[in-house]
Amino acid sequence: MALYHGLDADALIEPHCPEFARRVHETLSDESTEVTERIGSHAQASASTSSPEEVAWLCEALKALVQPDSQWYNWKYGSKIHYRQKGRSGPRILLIHGFGVGSFQFIPLMEQLAVDHQVWALDLLGQGLSWPSAEALAEDELRLSMDTWTELLADFVTSIVQRPVYVAGNSLGGYLACNLAANHSSLCLGALYLNATPFWAFTPSTSDRGIPAQILRAVVPYDGVMPAPEGLKSLIRRLWWDFFIQEDTIRTVLQQVYIDRSAADTRLLSNILAATAHELAVDAMVSIIFSPGTSQPFGRLAASLRVPSCLIYGREDPWVKPVWGQRLKRLVPKAAYFEISPAGHCPHDEAPDAVTHCMKDWITSVEDSTEPSLAVGSELTIASKGQQIRVRHVSGEARTVLERVVEIFHRAGDAFTGWRRH
Repeated sequence: MALYHGLDADALIEPHCPEFARRVHETLSDESTEVTERIGSHAQASASTSSPEEVAWLCEALKALVQPDSQWYNWKYGSKIHYRQKGRSGPRILLIHGFGVGSFQFIPLMEQLAVDHQVWALDLLGQGLSWPSAEALAEDELRLSMDTWTELLADFVTSIVQRPVYVAGNSLGGYLACNLAANHSSLCLGALYLNATPFWAFTPSTSDRGIPAQILRAVVPYDGVMPAPEGLKSLIRRLWWDFFIQEDTIRTVLQQVYIDRSAADTRLLSNILAATAHELAVDAMVSIIFSPGTSQPFGRLAASLRVPSCLIYGREDPWVKPVWGQRLKRLVPKAAYFEISPAGHCPHDEAPDAVTHCMKDWITSVEDSTEPSLAVGSELTIASKGQQIRVRHVSGEARTVLERVVEIFHRAGDAFTGWRRH
């Protein structure tokens, strides 16, 4: 049962999304104040935790997330993985979202890619509309770790797509795309990074037997198993969670990472906030924080890939700045590197036309064993969402004094870690 502030969404969602949307629409259209009765016999709402207005808002948010193209994949841990699929022919693409969002953020991109590609986008477990069963957690150990999410992606490609894919991910999704391609190369035709985060998880991998890792495990014995300990959940709520889930907080964060601030609209805010209302949302957050990382760091995984790679980065990203794209390009010198401006951390949402062009151009070049039509050093301008977006195929070389200084430190760090491995 998926509970959002006491609202049983599973019974409404399954088995047909349009029926869920119809019922929710009727709920919101009815002027009666007895919200729980209007939702239907399968819906349950707790008056002690949610007001009728809160339940009505949540219904509206969930309705926006569940679209006619929404589908469900029964996976482990009693979970129903929410995903979307568009397109009937052409190369297959799997899109992986970043932290705190969901497949809804890819809708504009999917609509354009689907013209001549088959595209899938799913909500990662513990995000969006994909949640484990609370009952199943009593029997199975679930950690919302990189390895768990990668296992989900591999099973999804095997069971749902049933063919190798081009895997493209934004932020956390970029790291996951890399991990999937590194550990399940037979399922991937290529990896595309959309402002991929180069870091994830402060807890070391379970395979790390070094002294620092052993000390950290001794100091922090909890390793992310859901449900989280009540005392730890209470601490996280007081220190961070209750502030994090405020609309003003999320809006501020979005306005930092989106260059086009109008993109941080009510729709996006509602989509993000809806997931925080799930009964397991705090458990999921605590699990994500304390779950172990990957056995290899992002850069080393990316350099080890046996499939082609492509970078598509928003130049104005305040988090994953150009220096990180340049470092990744040095580690994967054969990768194509497209820089989009103006665009921030989520270029696929801010400038979907530009990202679509880059993805199609690069995938075509891989399929035809040619070079991308936009040569290195060349640029073009593409209209997207009423703006003129510049797309440049860059070499990855440092261009400013700061970028050159950072490059020196990165090279020194890479040389040191390489020396330690030998």
